[in-house]
Amino acid sequence: MLRRLALTTALLLVLPATAHAAPVQFSAAGANAASIQPAVDAFRGALGTLNPNTAGSKGTGRREINWDGVPDGLSSPNSLPADFFNVNSPRGVVFSTPGTGFRVSANAPTAEFGDVDATYPGTFGVFSAQKLFSPSGATVTDVTIFVPGSTTPAVTKGFGVVFTDIDTAGAAKLQFFDVDGMSIYSGNAPTSTVSQGLSFLGALLADGPGIARVRITSGTAAIGPGILDGGPNDLVVLDDFIYGEPTGSGGGPGGGPPGPTDTDVDGHADTADNCPLAANPDQADGDHDGLGDLCDAPTLAQLRIKRAKRRLKVSYDLSEAAVVTFRVERRRAGHWRRIKGRFSNSGDAGSNSFRWNGRLRGRRLSPGRYRLVAEAVDASSEHSARLRKRFSVARPRR
Repeated sequence: MLRRLALTTALLLVLPATAHAAPVQFSAAGANAASIQPAVDAFRGALGTLNPNTAGSKGTGRREINWDGVPDGLSSPNSLPADFFNVNSPRGVVFSTPGTGFRVSANAPTAEFGDVDATYPGTFGVFSAQKLFSPSGATVTDVTIFVPGSTTPAVTKGFGVVFTDIDTAGAAKLQFFDVDGMSIYSGNAPTSTVSQGLSFLGALLADGPGIARVRITSGTAAIGPGILDGGPNDLVVLDDFIYGEPTGSGGGPGGGPPGPTDTDVDGHADTADNCPLAANPDQADGDHDGLGDLCDAPTLAQLRIKRAKRRLKVSYDLSEAAVVTFRVERRRAGHWRRIKGRFSNSGDAGSNSFRWNGRLRGRRLSPGRYRLVAEAVDASSEHSARLRKRFSVARPRR
């Protein structure tokens, strides 16, 4: 509860002194496109109808970039012009980076930046097949908003990004800035639970200052030949960009402000809803933490592990449906040390169990003392407290 209160306070502190509602955040992470689709669709619904890729502002609705229309001649190993999506295909965004430029991955057989490093197709997943985007020589992409097809500065009311393969908390994030360069939002994208996993983060400032520039941080190291994912390098690339229609005044039709959004259609505007992505007309909040009961973090309990023939049976209880991620620590020289690798299990509310082969990254655990570390993440990207359960691996009988 304290973590959620701290996050809420942080969001409020980044707002200007003018009284505006806090940003509404949409986020999700999972193993594939289906796992983040509900959050992406909710964000799309909050922004409005998809507009065509033509010049001029439509006043309302949204624009999208999925990279798949980028021609082969401007795909990797060639560079993408920074203004391609304001000139060639007018969508009102121009990119900049402290690196050397931008790349869009090519089609098969070198898809997913396989031409940059042969390991990357096994590292990165896709949301909308099959092209991906990344800055070159850096992990930062700045997106400046313009009236589509012009050099007239504009603003948008929301911006969201699909990230692929975020392994480390805080390795990928979005930051929004107003026309004066003041920070008006900052949020970390959620980590995915498996290799090639996908994450989505978007935020909507329905009645706040317009977003003039977005800074996207994608990973802790830039992609490049021989740069592998793992250890200090959390390599992250990008798929779809989804954002509100660029407008000169940041408003709705005729330049006026957009009306309040009720994403979950429960009769409470998102800015006043204690659970904006799940319909809860009663606004029930049993623990009085400011979040509706439907949006509270899952409770993980009764973690157990025991031998079952040649495998291990893992069981646990959940307060709601969630994905439980498991890591393993080994006892060495009086300390618990994490072993590389992890696995996950999708659980339902109530008791759950599954069989585990005792392997991590394809290797069987050697004899010794271990403990299993479990954490649950629900559909709202809320995390449970971590649970630990000790177990041992005996030497095989001769």
